[in-house]
Amino acid sequence: MPEDRYNKIRGRIILSGSRTITTRWRSPEVEEIFKVIEKRSQNQPFGCRPPQDISKKEIVSDFDKWKATAKGNSSLIYYEPTLVRSPTNPVVLGDPQHYAAGLPIVFKNVPQSLREVESTTTFEG
Repeated sequence: MPEDRYNKIRGRIILSGSRTITTRWRSPEVEEIFKVIEKRSQNQPFGCRPPQDISKKEIVSDFDKWKATAKGNSSLIYYEPTLVRSPTNPVVLGDPQHYAAGLPIVFKNVPQSLREVESTTTFEG
């Protein structure tokens, strides 16, 4: 599916790429995401570990929603900064401003920066 929506950042026009999920749904990269998330879920301590394949089913459901949103919204982009202007496009990575505007959102209230989550995350190198 060709990208027919762009995002303008600092005067440069770039393709969003957000709608390619409709054609890359079963690509090796997407399948790897499913595997990594499922493996991580099964490595949780006893009592926190979800039943086998539950995490995969949830992420597949989320990707289904993304695919459906992409098919129904030719102006879907990954994110749209809303600090200085009101949102106008449907987005993959939603925020409260897009929600309040009633625009289609794939994932609601997504942190837009690692700074927003670094205090709750452990990174190993």
